[in-house]
Amino acid sequence: LSPNGGFNETHEPDPVSTSNVETRRNGFLLRNKNGIWYPMCANPYDNMQNQLASFACVSITANPLASSTHQFRRFGFLPQRGSESYIYHYQGRFVQWRGCLTASGIYIACNDAKCGLNPHHLLPKRPMARIVGGENSQPGNWPWHAAVYKNGTYACGATIINNHWLLSAAHCFLDHRHTYYEATLGMLRRRSFTPHQKTYRIDKVVPHPKFNIVTLEYDIAMLRTAEEVGFDFWVRPICLPNPMWVETSGSFCTAIGWGDTGEAKGDSDDLQEVHVPLTKACKRNHDRWLCAGFKEGGRDACQGDSGGPLMCLFGDGLSWYIAGIISGGNGCARPHTPGMYTRVVYFLDWINQIMRFRNSDDVPPLSLCPGLRCATLGGGNCLDQKRVCDNHVDCYDALDEVNCTRAKP
Repeated sequence: LSPNGGFNETHEPDPVSTSNVETRRNGFLLRNKNGIWYPMCANPYDNMQNQLASFACVSITANPLASSTHQFRRFGFLPQRGSESYIYHYQGRFVQWRGCLTASGIYIACNDAKCGLNPHHLLPKRPMARIVGGENSQPGNWPWHAAVYKNGTYACGATIINNHWLLSAAHCFLDHRHTYYEATLGMLRRRSFTPHQKTYRIDKVVPHPKFNIVTLEYDIAMLRTAEEVGFDFWVRPICLPNPMWVETSGSFCTAIGWGDTGEAKGDSDDLQEVHVPLTKACKRNHDRWLCAGFKEGGRDACQGDSGGPLMCLFGDGLSWYIAGIISGGNGCARPHTPGMYTRVVYFLDWINQIMRFRNSDDVPPLSLCPGLRCATLGGGNCLDQKRVCDNHVDCYDALDEVNCTRAKP
């Protein structure tokens, strides 16, 4: 558990310093001071200990109703850094001190991170403006969105549904047995560096067995990360749909992606979001498809958005669920031509079956990067060999532009 205690010196929330840390639901409470994490020393005479525990769990789960329990436990070992400094909460302030008189810390247990909540879910909702006809997403809006890279090149979007599995579109993974895949989570801009993002290798790709590349029927795939995904302020799962909840025509939902911003335009560096109404003007099987868009066109998902989510709010007005997966359609944002989305609720049994049973007979995707392996803050990225020595820094450590032999001008 690695929140900073949730308060600064004036007891105000400090979401920036808590948000960059991968957190656990159980463990000793730590606080950050000058970039270093120190254990909180238990003070049985401080009536703020319960509030510290509660706010830490709210920060971890992004749930204002998150419950927590805490107790004082003796430290079984010193922090890994070998530090003997501790943080006390004393008379309304956090004080760094050598040693811990009680030899005990504040051990917290939080409930599970609730799916479908983003860090800004309590802010006033506003309709989104016009991805085609969309607008730039704000940091933390969609912490379950992922970018999937194929042999080091951006390929499609995906959506986190738990700490090992993501949903995407099957047409993005036609040759998955001979391809290396990574998923980058917590990313807002594709061509910018951020300490929030994390990258995980995909060790299992499961396209739906009935997928048809011509008709795009059953256009759904499941991706499994080689390592467990750690949830924090910027990375968390979306909810799966409730099989008893039926989307109604006219309801507004949201699609997101880094795809083209128009049929004759390039892709977007910033994550785009677009607010579109569900419609009955679907020319496909209504059980397996959702259609969304305005009759006059102008707002839609487009090429490059494939695999990303169409998200709707549950009746509580707080929790988001993945209603559809961006699949296909004719053009982008054309009049009388709604966007096509694979309807997730139809595939719930299949999704749960894949997560429940691991088929070891499946041929996994490649496990080694065929290009350059970057050393990054997010756990590593595979970089396409074509992007090495191209006069543009792609790796955090600029490894791709080191020792390059270039012709003199």
